Amino acid sequence: MKLYAFVFILSFFILWELITLGGFKSYFKTNTSLFAGVALGAVNAVFVSSIFGAKLNDLILSSNQYLFENPIAEFFALVLIMDLWTYAWHRMNHRFPFLWRFHRIHHLDESLNAVSAFRFHFGEVALSYLLRFGIFILLPVRIENYLVFELCYGFFNIFAHSRIQLNHKWESILEKLFVTPRFHRLHHHPSREIHDSNYGTIFSFWDRIFKTRTKIEEKDNFKFGIENNAPENTAKLLLSPFQSMD
Repeated sequence: MKLYAFVFILSFFILWELITLGGFKSYFKTNTSLFAGVALGAVNAVFVSSIFGAKLNDLILSSNQYLFENPIAEFFALVLIMDLWTYAWHRMNHRFPFLWRFHRIHHLDESLNAVSAFRFHFGEVALSYLLRFGIFILLPVRIENYLVFELCYGFFNIFAHSRIQLNHKWESILEKLFVTPRFHRLHHHPSREIHDSNYGTIFSFWDRIFKTRTKIEEKDNFKFGIENNAPENTAKLLLSPFQSMD
């Protein structure tokens, strides 16, 4: 059911993009890295998420105690704790060269879109899952709450990467609490000085609290990606973290 929910959310935002970005021809012409995103997402779904995700679910199910007796209080605590952890993990991926080797695959994307939310190297996804095992050994929660959190996280991740255009006034209001597409697009700016910011996934206030918020008067009038982008070849993308960065 989680897979079906993710497919529905992704399809919803892709349809929104298709309608607002000029239809199929224009959409595929401007989203040149779409295939790489689909391929990397498929690798993660088949070889990483399906294995690690199932083991993590088993770990959570094996717990006979919970973080809070009240399941609603537990859910909100889980969302806050995990979103803060995700913010910290994201910063680490930019801060440490070994982790950046894997994470830079996500930033090589030159045509940000809903599919970009799944464009991650399997090494980064595997490391993320391994760390989650440690978290949930210390953080016993109900499996239902964890699965709902996963769906919320997936929704905001796809939403933030999508190229949908929201009313500027309403997006400015929404951005005070949540990460929006305009907020996240700056994180995909080619300049490292700018893309080393706006790390949040669900809540935008972590970046304000930890002073990593960047706000410039640019909309989409910059090229996505990173300086000295590599060619969009899925095999090369998968191998690149294990090769010399020179």
